Amino acid sequence: MRVMVVLCLGLAVAGAEWVSIGPDGGYVQALAVDPARPQTLFAASYDYPDSARLFRSDAAGNGWEFVGVIPYTSVSALRADPRDSMFLYAPARGDLLFRTSDRGRTWRQLTLPGYASTVEPDPHSALRLYAGGYYYYNGAYRAALYVSSDRGLTWAVSMPRPDTVFYAYACAADPTAAGRVYLGSNSGYLHVTTDAGMTWQPANAGIPSNASLQGLSVNRDGSAVLAATSAGIYRSTDDGTSWSLSGGGVASAMSAEFSPGDASRAWALGRADSMRVFASTDGGANWERPVPGYVTSKVAGLVPDPGAGTSAYLSTQTGIYRSTNMGADWQAAHTGLRIAKISTITAGPWWTGRAYLEVSENGVFKTTDRGTNWVRCADFLSCGNICGIGVDFGTDVDVLYALEGSG
Repeated sequence: MRVMVVLCLGLAVAGAEWVSIGPDGGYVQALAVDPARPQTLFAASYDYPDSARLFRSDAAGNGWEFVGVIPYTSVSALRADPRDSMFLYAPARGDLLFRTSDRGRTWRQLTLPGYASTVEPDPHSALRLYAGGYYYYNGAYRAALYVSSDRGLTWAVSMPRPDTVFYAYACAADPTAAGRVYLGSNSGYLHVTTDAGMTWQPANAGIPSNASLQGLSVNRDGSAVLAATSAGIYRSTDDGTSWSLSGGGVASAMSAEFSPGDASRAWALGRADSMRVFASTDGGANWERPVPGYVTSKVAGLVPDPGAGTSAYLSTQTGIYRSTNMGADWQAAHTGLRIAKISTITAGPWWTGRAYLEVSENGVFKTTDRGTNWVRCADFLSCGNICGIGVDFGTDVDVLYALEGSG
């Protein structure tokens, strides 16, 4: 009789169907917007130790669907090809590049010659890609631009200074001049090529020698270039011949990006008193902190909306957020994107409808309607995660106990 009962239970479990009830959001490792379809977004999850999952939204973040799997734990960036958005590129691990030609359903693994954290499709060529990084040459690593003319199948290595040890972290192609590419490195090094890496010229006059260049951007009419550095944001209006420090008090910048649809507007992630989003309405000459704005202590990535100069997206460890008013206000743009890692959950009696759960590296969420809706509770964590939630369920008020690494 016991065997029959166990078999019946096993069949019942095997036939059960599970439906995700949230909460929405989770760790988005990389985000891209389709330049040809600004309402279409692609998001890559961080799924250690599993492969990264790719999701797509065709409604500016209001609704997401699973597309495919990128066969690696995490990717450092996502780029949609501006000339053919069937192609997306995702660099990973420094020397790997994943490419899709069917908008993310299947991926092909390619290999870079050396380390690179991002890949930039050439706006003037349907087949050409650029990647800025560093290449092992003559016993040491040297800053290098990798150039592919066949969508990443093969690469040529171009080193601005093969006799000097330094590292490149950013590159940007000029949308108005074919072959003009900027390569930013540590120690204040910045170089420019006008022939896709055949020859190079230094282009760092005015940038401090102790600055590390983390990001580069050229506006749509080629009239200005932005350099996000550890010393602040620098701007050039003469093709990199000279640079000046932008106003606004950005002490250290992780990225600075022009809005593709409006040459006068730009966005930046940087530090003043904390990590913030900054905005510029004069082509990057001056920056301001929008109020109330966005403040974070966690990793974030910023992607301007190609369809609206006043809009941008943030990819974070808690999800995706969108601003439509130059960073003053941010709203969740991850409705239906349910990739959160839930570390612990405690539910009350069924008739109460109440439950509490903790999302790893995010916070504690509460539902009062059996998971139909979730609300993020006030932050109280010091280490970022808890390993248990105890709840004394009351009639009107619940008392919560949480165990974390700090006590």
